[in-house]
Amino acid sequence: MIKIKTSQLKNKFQLLNSLATRASLPILNNILIYPEKKIAKAVATDLETTIILPIDAKCEEKMLLPSQALTKIVNLAQEDIFIEQKENIATINLENTKFELALPNANEFPTLPSLETKSFINIQAQDLKTGINKVIFATEKTRGDYYSPLNNVNFIFDSSQLQMTASNRVILAVANIPCSGSIESKNCLVPTPPLLLLSKLLANQEINLSITESTIIFKTDEFLIISQLTDQKFPDIASVLEEKSKIHVSVLKDSFIDALIKASIAAEEKVILEFNEDKITVSSNSDLGSVVSTIDIKTSEGADLLPLKFGFNRIYLSNIIKRLGETIHIGLLDPRSPVYLNTDEALKYVIMPLELHD
Repeated sequence: MIKIKTSQLKNKFQLLNSLATRASLPILNNILIYPEKKIAKAVATDLETTIILPIDAKCEEKMLLPSQALTKIVNLAQEDIFIEQKENIATINLENTKFELALPNANEFPTLPSLETKSFINIQAQDLKTGINKVIFATEKTRGDYYSPLNNVNFIFDSSQLQMTASNRVILAVANIPCSGSIESKNCLVPTPPLLLLSKLLANQEINLSITESTIIFKTDEFLIISQLTDQKFPDIASVLEEKSKIHVSVLKDSFIDALIKASIAAEEKVILEFNEDKITVSSNSDLGSVVSTIDIKTSEGADLLPLKFGFNRIYLSNIIKRLGETIHIGLLDPRSPVYLNTDEALKYVIMPLELHD
């Protein structure tokens, strides 16, 4: 028998269900609940990602329950629910309703991946969550291409920081996160789905990160996420990160975002930025009409090389700007070379300009 206290578990079962229902094998469309020492745990997996959550329940035996049905019942419950198993039928009593669910064989559920590791690092959860949210948007264009290495986030470790890198060939996002501890693997490619799941769970705690030969493990007192690593190599970005800018300007974030929003009225995607010594002219045009705005800037280097005109994908540029701090530093070389944007050394973006046609 299992007794589940539902008051604090609805969000947990929704997360488990989101993973179980996207799995391609029918046996994976279930949630495994099992006892471990004095607590109960719930597991969902799609083979690529596994999530294990402690739940507030009394559990006497292992039970595999249909994910969607169980999640709906938990969402309906106003009080504790009781689940009893007899042969291949689970009976759930909820207030004035009795549910009977056909159960698959719990022994057919995949064996959980090994958690044995030789080394680990510790990261503050909020730092990791911020890093994920700052870079993962750069994979959006490639997520439909499952076999692309760009459909992942590259993790590079050293003694004091984790560098997370993502790209869609037009933009490159790099976040540096402080960490402690040591890890044998210095480089690995992590799929985006477990990172999106992780960002929903992270709160104000320390997270333990470790790597086996084929998996990466994220562990806190509140959850355990295990993800298969991608057996591919991320493109070499060293030459791209080696900034060759000769022009450096600074602009306030709010005024930049405001100009880009106005530019979207005439053209949704392409925007033209003309850099002068003390201002940027932001313009767009289409069959609908045109929009021209100016914003103030400070040029710290290369004023004699201005003016220069650049074309950008407005959506990509806006996604970068809104993730940066209040004062944005921009490095330029020429309209055909990468453009660098950052607020500090912890976060850097590179965007390729669009070709301009006179």
